[in-house]
Amino acid sequence: MKLLMAASIDGYTATGPNDDMSWTSEGDKKVFRLLSNVDGPLLAGSRTWRHMPVLPGRALLPITRNPRIVTHIDATAAIGEPIETLASRYPFAWHIGGMQSALDAMSKGFIHEIHLCRSIGVRLDVEDNFHSKYHISRFWKFFNMKPVRTMRFGPTLEVNVHWPIRGG
Repeated sequence: MKLLMAASIDGYTATGPNDDMSWTSEGDKKVFRLLSNVDGPLLAGSRTWRHMPVLPGRALLPITRNPRIVTHIDATAAIGEPIETLASRYPFAWHIGGMQSALDAMSKGFIHEIHLCRSIGVRLDVEDNFHSKYHISRFWKFFNMKPVRTMRFGPTLEVNVHWPIRGG
């Protein structure tokens, strides 16, 4: 499974628990659409899933600790399943966050590649009590900090691809 997340240049993936991702650039959204249109469904932690817009042509499935019904912000519902179940069913899926769900998937060895979209020039004003909770430095326990590949999309966006630390 691959992880696809956006981050500000200062390394944050969200401003707080109710972040709507409006800070991401149009280029970031284009890269997200391009990458997430291949290789199976999109998987998201239940809080992230709850706030995601409808994504035409793509299945978006919620990840939960135990199988349960999750209600979307638009009042639709889906059955959330544990990452172990979804990873075995969809090994080539894209995990699109949130941070806690991504870290859980990494710690269990389900993520084999990170695609980190860095919005150059965007610094986030993060809620004080979430200062480190949403920072990408939490990934480096599982993945090499130095990207194996960097793709530039104009002056405002780069996508860094990271691979797991061997034996980590």
